[in-house]
Amino acid sequence: MSWKVLGILELNDVAAYSKKVRLSFLVAEKATKYKIGIKFGKNIFTGFRKKYKEGTKRMLFELTDDPMAINADNLFAEEYAPEADVDFDDRLFPRMLRMQNFLEEVLKIEAVNKVVLDLNIDNEVKFETMVTDVNNFCNTMLKLYEEKKDFWMPTEKIIVQKSHEIKGL
Repeated sequence: MSWKVLGILELNDVAAYSKKVRLSFLVAEKATKYKIGIKFGKNIFTGFRKKYKEGTKRMLFELTDDPMAINADNLFAEEYAPEADVDFDDRLFPRMLRMQNFLEEVLKIEAVNKVVLDLNIDNEVKFETMVTDVNNFCNTMLKLYEEKKDFWMPTEKIIVQKSHEIKGL
């Protein structure tokens, strides 16, 4: 297993490098609060950096199991996956709830407009793109795992928006 969770912070305004550094510290603080590892800039997977160039209105990041890990194998593992190193008390639901809480706090940052997550996407794999309200992220993920009916992480692009941006939910 080597699952990647790569993302883009879409910003409201053009941000200079110094502002992005301050923002990365703030986002890393929120990730640490929820026991999620995070990397920014040139520290993330090279293929993703080449595919999505970091611009003045976006920041690239990569989520990991913890600050020592290089992948998100356990953070997003289905708890019955044979290779998963997941504690019994930290099943899929509480991990996805931690992710939702982290994303909620990130989207409360004034500079951040939305978060785009690439879950285990390889350039040669077909994937779906879906939009979800940040307050529904946990349920959306649980439904994706339920639909898959196997041990593997879903391969999806998920656009996570602030609550007020999704109509009709």
